[in-house]
Amino acid sequence: MDTAEQDVAARELLSLSGSVDRLLDQHSRELRFPAPLEQRFEQDTGAERGRRFQMLGLVAMLLYNLFLFTDRDMLPDVYLTAWKIRLGVVTPAILLVVWLIGQPRFAALREALVSLLLLLSTASIVVIFSLSYHSNATYYHMGIVLILMFGNIVVRLRFWYALVVCALTQLVYSLALMQIGQMPVEVKLNNGAVLFVSIVISLIANFQMEYDLRRDYLVALREQIRNLKLAFANAKLEVANAELSRLSSIDPLTGLANRRSFSERLEIEWRRASRDGQQLALLFVDVDHFKAYNDTYGHQAGDDCLVRVASTLKNALHRPHDFLARFGGEEFVALLPQTALDDAMVVADRLCLSIAAMGLPHSGSSAAHHVTVSVGMAAMPPTQAASPEQLMEAADQALYLAKGAGRNQVKASDG
Repeated sequence: MDTAEQDVAARELLSLSGSVDRLLDQHSRELRFPAPLEQRFEQDTGAERGRRFQMLGLVAMLLYNLFLFTDRDMLPDVYLTAWKIRLGVVTPAILLVVWLIGQPRFAALREALVSLLLLLSTASIVVIFSLSYHSNATYYHMGIVLILMFGNIVVRLRFWYALVVCALTQLVYSLALMQIGQMPVEVKLNNGAVLFVSIVISLIANFQMEYDLRRDYLVALREQIRNLKLAFANAKLEVANAELSRLSSIDPLTGLANRRSFSERLEIEWRRASRDGQQLALLFVDVDHFKAYNDTYGHQAGDDCLVRVASTLKNALHRPHDFLARFGGEEFVALLPQTALDDAMVVADRLCLSIAAMGLPHSGSSAAHHVTVSVGMAAMPPTQAASPEQLMEAADQALYLAKGAGRNQVKASDG
């Protein structure tokens, strides 16, 4: 199942939350859920129930045919007919139903097929003892009790199907008793009462088992829904935390990495350069006479200027692993891994030229009539005697030299 299908399945499950909570809170005794929930119940339990029916069908066939060994002694006048009914009618019907239940296209008819099979089985017993004139026929009705007990308690046919099967069986049995003349009336009444009481007992058990099954399913489904809601909440929290972490490392005005993020990246690149034996270059970039720009054009124009400078500097760094951050105010910093001083000078000159090429007017600058930057740079191989702080100090000193020399230029650290 791909991500889209999982998302649809999760939303379908969440849509059942209200129905599940309502049924559990109301302690509903109904044995049918609202349509969407009933469909989900069948989807989750149907396949296992079908396999169980198939297995029990084969067990039922063996148990039913065990009485082939007693038919001859119990009903000697019709035992051959009994064998024909058991082996020629009911047994093939059992095998057919077992096969049909295993076919997906007959899944919706599973309960009906088993109900018909139970009716056929009980009817076979009624037919057999109705044909016999032997005195033992009086006791043969116990086979019907066993079949209904098996269907209601072992197979656990759905309650309303079980109720219909039992009602029809009681009716057919009662009609059959009325046609048997050789059975005393008191025996007929007793046998009818035994069957009725057996039906009531098995139906009570059947109802309770299905109620417990459905309630346990609702409890498990509610737990599943709660876990899903918790997973969604955790996912949202992770997204929020990731966004918060991202925002905490980004300068809100320019969209560049902020000073905190730069400090973390400097430590990482310093360790990597130390491990690989490579040089690490650092450029401090300062917008010339920025206070005068703010005083002349206003703070909003100053913010717009910083945004344009940040974008231009970013576009001027061509390597994907070069790192640009806003260090604070009008000061930016560029970290150039695997870069010696000569190569860093090329990059620094490109930064200066790119900012000058913007042509952004700056009447308050003594360096030019447009916005310019001064760049101080340093490069060194990380050693045990050196530190990231020393690299930053060297680049900062170079920036001081660039400003002192008239700005709008690049100066490199002598160290």
